[in-house]
Amino acid sequence: MQWLIEFARDNNCRLSLWGDPKQFHGVKRGDSFRDLTENEILRTVFLEKIHRQSGVLKEITDSLHAGQLEKGFDLIQNNGMTYEGQTYNQALSKVTDNVVAERKERKTSMVIALLHRHGEEITREIRAKLKAEDLIGLEDRQVKRLQAVDMSDAERCDHVNFRKGQVIQPHAILPGGLRPGQQWSVSRVENEQVFVERGARELLLPLSHAKHFQVYTVETMALAIGDPVRMTRNNRKYDITTGQLRTVKAMDQSYVTLDDGKKLDLSEPLHIAQGYTLTGETCQGSEERRVHLFAPAEASPKIDGTTMLVAESRATESFTAYTDCMPVLRACATRSQERESATYDRPMEQSPQTVNGRKIDRSKQGKAVKGASKKVPGVDLQVGARNRSIGRGVMHEAEGANEQARISAAMEQSLGARHVPAQEEREIST
Repeated sequence: MQWLIEFARDNNCRLSLWGDPKQFHGVKRGDSFRDLTENEILRTVFLEKIHRQSGVLKEITDSLHAGQLEKGFDLIQNNGMTYEGQTYNQALSKVTDNVVAERKERKTSMVIALLHRHGEEITREIRAKLKAEDLIGLEDRQVKRLQAVDMSDAERCDHVNFRKGQVIQPHAILPGGLRPGQQWSVSRVENEQVFVERGARELLLPLSHAKHFQVYTVETMALAIGDPVRMTRNNRKYDITTGQLRTVKAMDQSYVTLDDGKKLDLSEPLHIAQGYTLTGETCQGSEERRVHLFAPAEASPKIDGTTMLVAESRATESFTAYTDCMPVLRACATRSQERESATYDRPMEQSPQTVNGRKIDRSKQGKAVKGASKKVPGVDLQVGARNRSIGRGVMHEAEGANEQARISAAMEQSLGARHVPAQEEREIST
């Protein structure tokens, strides 16, 4: 962020940042976007009107965005937008039945699974039911795909984290001749060095340039004609962007042909994933007429007010949340999980101070953000947030313990009120 702002300043550029600090945070540390917004470091424009939704869906989004989580969840529940199964499998079957029924009517929908294993289970069941209805091809083809390895820049600098068979793909020209877009396979790790190969050529991987390459593992996935697939990496050659959803129209020994006519080369592992479900993070920026949120009790660590806001605000016609324990879903969906920023809670001194022999009143400048002592001309901060009237609720350690106790009590009460068959029981993580 600092480099981006300095580049815009030094090159006399206008930089517009779009986003909503009320939704999911970035994975990496820090909340610079929220800090810049709430502390008025840059000129900010707020989009006040929601155009995607209307009626009760818009009312729910307004409530959740304003921090009125109890009211928002009540609106969801009172308008028949929840389904509680007696077991995990019953809730999962209800999701898949509804999706297949919509597919038969040629209706589109979005399924949000908060855990990857839930997405895999939903995908398997949906594909089996679609095949039974002859809605996708009966014959599967095993296609190689790449799954990014979760490694930091520092971890990619260390040879001990590399394994033979992993795939290295640069996104910049690296010393030795490794070029962007090329896939190199780790051939060996010797003498604290990593060697990669492509065809008959072997090169030394420059670990000091870890910021300029990504590490993947090779997996296989079943594909049939009619399956939706999600692109997981930009590809300029095929004019593909990350997050695009496409449908498989044809397959042969060399290519997978998509519904837009583009062909994916099977000579190398593909940057694709199944497109039947999205996670809470990957669904941001998307919209769909019908949205199904699968939120069983074992996904409770991933459920909070932000999760409900992001999931519900994707829908333009209908939204349904599926669970196997409604008290747990309510307890989780009505908690706030905004994290603290290292630069946020620094109180400003209200009395005038002398700087360079001149008195200034810092009370008129808003709260300070470390490293942002002056406004940068030509930079706008445009935020897709409705307002700034709701203060940030900091979840301190004691409050976090109270939330955990509330969820545990709701779970015990729910499980004690009904009998779950032994074969249907699943380990519930809180």
